[in-house]
Amino acid sequence: GFDAVFTQREPHHGLYLRKWRRAFPDIPLIYDFDDLLWQPNPASPFKPTRHYFQGIDRAVKAATAITVSTEAMAREVYFRYKRRSIVVPNMMIEEELRPINPRTNERLRVLWTGSVTHQADLKQIVPVVLQTAHKYEWVFFGDAPDAIRSIVDVRPQVPFRDYLQSLDDIQADVGIAPLITDRFN
Repeated sequence: GFDAVFTQREPHHGLYLRKWRRAFPDIPLIYDFDDLLWQPNPASPFKPTRHYFQGIDRAVKAATAITVSTEAMAREVYFRYKRRSIVVPNMMIEEELRPINPRTNERLRVLWTGSVTHQADLKQIVPVVLQTAHKYEWVFFGDAPDAIRSIVDVRPQVPFRDYLQSLDDIQADVGIAPLITDRFN
């Protein structure tokens, strides 16, 4: 009953997706890249192995189409796989968000959301958080550096289906996206 299958980043999918593709040749299989996986920043905790790359390469070969988050990522995918991809920018769909009601809390609520793969990005804002924790209410949704974990509000990751509602429930005044300088960023 599927119209299509959309997946990303799991190296063990490669073998399964090839089998799945043979079993269901008429159902599109779309593989997504939202990061330059084969060239991570040296400071990243993400350390791919040869087995990891082999699995992703198999998944790409099985895919009907490839989606990416930026034009630059599309060029990188083409360079690596000699396949064109469809650019689907990272974005929030405005209709899925409800208006934020003004909060009565006097401290500005600053939000960062992401996973452990952003440790290097977060490391650079630790001094700012330490200096402003008394002034701002810092909320880290998904992960937080150990150096500030005790002075910020850390919210655990949630299943994808609950993400937007959980994000909305935080009622942040400001969202931040610190990024280190590397080839992908």
